[in-house]
Amino acid sequence: MVNAFFACVFMVNVFPTLPVLSRTDLGLGPENSIPERSILDKIPTHLLAAIYGSALPFASEEDHLLMFMLFEKPSASEIWRIVYRLIMEEIHTPRLSVMQAAILYLHKSKKDDQSYAVADTPFTWSFMGLAVGLAHSLGLQLECGMMGLPAWEKRLRRRLWWALYIEDKFLSMLLGKPPYLRSSEWDVVELSDDDFVIAPRPIVPVANLKLPFRDMARLAVIAEAVQEKLYSLRASQILAHEMALSVETARPIFRSLTTWRESLPLASATGHILHDTVPGTASPYPATIYNAYLILVACVWRAILRTTVKSSEPAQIIHVEDPADATVAFLNDLRWEFHHLPEMDFRLDHGHRENGTMVGELYEASLGCADTLVDFVSNLAAPSFGEFWHSWSRIGFALMSNFLMLLLVQAPDFGKAVEANRLLMKWKQVLDHHHRAFPPFLLAKARLGSYYYVGLDEAFYLPPHVHQALQQG
Repeated sequence: MVNAFFACVFMVNVFPTLPVLSRTDLGLGPENSIPERSILDKIPTHLLAAIYGSALPFASEEDHLLMFMLFEKPSASEIWRIVYRLIMEEIHTPRLSVMQAAILYLHKSKKDDQSYAVADTPFTWSFMGLAVGLAHSLGLQLECGMMGLPAWEKRLRRRLWWALYIEDKFLSMLLGKPPYLRSSEWDVVELSDDDFVIAPRPIVPVANLKLPFRDMARLAVIAEAVQEKLYSLRASQILAHEMALSVETARPIFRSLTTWRESLPLASATGHILHDTVPGTASPYPATIYNAYLILVACVWRAILRTTVKSSEPAQIIHVEDPADATVAFLNDLRWEFHHLPEMDFRLDHGHRENGTMVGELYEASLGCADTLVDFVSNLAAPSFGEFWHSWSRIGFALMSNFLMLLLVQAPDFGKAVEANRLLMKWKQVLDHHHRAFPPFLLAKARLGSYYYVGLDEAFYLPPHVHQALQQG
């Protein structure tokens, strides 16, 4: 019976954001939220263990599991080790259940607080590639509408593909890796109401389950554009010093983000998501979805702001073919010519009035974005911490720390430096309070703390007006 309650906890807490199971296959419906034991016995061990591990962080909220969790809580690390070992065994003859387990494994929780505070190892991205290869082996990249498959399997295959797509787009962007999935190599249609029905009797679309995941899938399409047009290797090389071109490239992306935000059913008149709830009730809309939106907005502004700081040319490279000749040549250059030696020049170019005005306007707009970002995270209510967060959310929080520090370091004048420092201090307080209740904030706190531990003067070149703002603050 314990497994049945864990499955129920999974459906309540994880499924709305990550619907990788089939309710029809589990025999679930509007009047039946707990699967029968006979059905659970047929679920492969690798998938059952993944469901178990994903539900474990929320199990104490279920009355039937409370005492079990207090006195016989299983080891999450051991459960996920079992999942990984079985995936590696089953991947030679893949099934949809292996794909389901692999996606849940990508989103597994960390084993302790220390793990939340450090960056992921290269294994994370390597396993993502394994999951993509598995999806291709199963043909998930192909639209299955015309395939002779059961209706429930078609719905599940589409949701599995979009779950993998979401992970690929956000994880690649936040880790700085080239994405595995290319738009020219798949043709799965956009999710619709029919992909979230419970069948066979009655065929009922459940609104609170279909909307968050569909919105997240649409947002991932925009994330692909952000990565490809602003952060890919070629785009970075072209746009790094082209302010006007960067702005023009970002403009349609901003329009897409605005359209996405305005399409949400719970958006207020100001564009914010109504994510706060009454304690003890379910969140009307997962705050993690809107948090992903803010991550994308911050990424676009970071790409634009990189053009507002001018750096010197890179150092001359010495091709060492003959060590003796190379040493003599280098000493001669060092003795007589200093113009080629590397120097970092972070001063903004105000030589052209139009350019300086544009920099000020861009920076002012990015400050507004940062203010919204800090305000959103600071106002997260306790129920939001209990939601299922994507595996890359903690990297997103760390990106927010970097973004706020960037605004301080690149402040174009004293007044804006004061405002950037105020936002940074507010963000620091938010992290101090929130990390106790929500460990995924630890990476953002560690990232910010490392700058202050080393010393901002040591970590960055700070213009005089930024020094002055820090002394005043």
